[in-house]
Amino acid sequence: MYRKDEQPRTPAEEFKLPFEGKLSEENRWVIMAQWIPWEEFEAEYAELFSSVMGAPAKTFRMALGALIIKEKLGISDRETVEQIKENPYLQYFIGLSEYRNREQTEKIIDSLHKKRHDKSEKKPRTYRKKARKDYLEVAKQRRPSRKKRRKAVKKQLQYIKRNLGHIDQIIANGATLDCLNNKQYKSLLVISEVYRQQQWMFDNNKQSISDRIVSLSQPHIRPIVRGKAGTSVEFGAKLSASCLDEYVFLDRISWDNFNESCDLKTQIEAFKEYTGHYPESVHVDKIYRTRDNRAWCKDRGIR
Repeated sequence: MYRKDEQPRTPAEEFKLPFEGKLSEENRWVIMAQWIPWEEFEAEYAELFSSVMGAPAKTFRMALGALIIKEKLGISDRETVEQIKENPYLQYFIGLSEYRNREQTEKIIDSLHKKRHDKSEKKPRTYRKKARKDYLEVAKQRRPSRKKRRKAVKKQLQYIKRNLGHIDQIIANGATLDCLNNKQYKSLLVISEVYRQQQWMFDNNKQSISDRIVSLSQPHIRPIVRGKAGTSVEFGAKLSASCLDEYVFLDRISWDNFNESCDLKTQIEAFKEYTGHYPESVHVDKIYRTRDNRAWCKDRGIR
């Protein structure tokens, strides 16, 4: 589904920054943003999507803008995201009207503080700028040492623990979670679980935990270790499918990692339900050819 961005184009001088100052109109990204006729292309882009069905797609300017940034800088998809997160000029280029540093707990504290009953209470002190600076000091290093990474993680966990404590205090003093929108409420739940997981891994000096969350916006995604050159870890749904008479059946889909060979028996039994008999032969790749699976097929006369 595609929803047209009805917001008027924001001039560079009106782009909101979290600090004093304005974007320079002579910056290359600001100049390039004026050259591209975003609105003219958007209508053609919108035709690729349904107007009523499916999850809303990103705006044309955000989609094309991110692609231009990636190609112009010659960087990976992941690095493109990081660059956009850190650079207000790039955020302006993809169509945002204000700088977003994605510090979710800080925004939740701001929202709760505005709705608290006792207006005389001061907003809890936070360290968003210091936390961001500490994060970037390590994130911008190509290969930080394990000691540096661990020290950086400890700092970020302390910042999050402090913010979550402030949120509990504000709620105890009369503010309610009703003032949060659905997205903020979901983020609060996810962040609390992420903090628990990361703190456990830090305390126990572990690199993994069951059902580990790696994305605040998509908490269902799980990292899948593949061991491939250049992409040791992949993210996405893993599926197990079977084909019968040119029809493809999606037998299983999961965001968690699983061994496809364990699905062979249930897939063959599903085939029997469709047709009333077992198949004469089964065509699979080597991962399915375990001793147990071959013996199971042999007992049923399946080649």
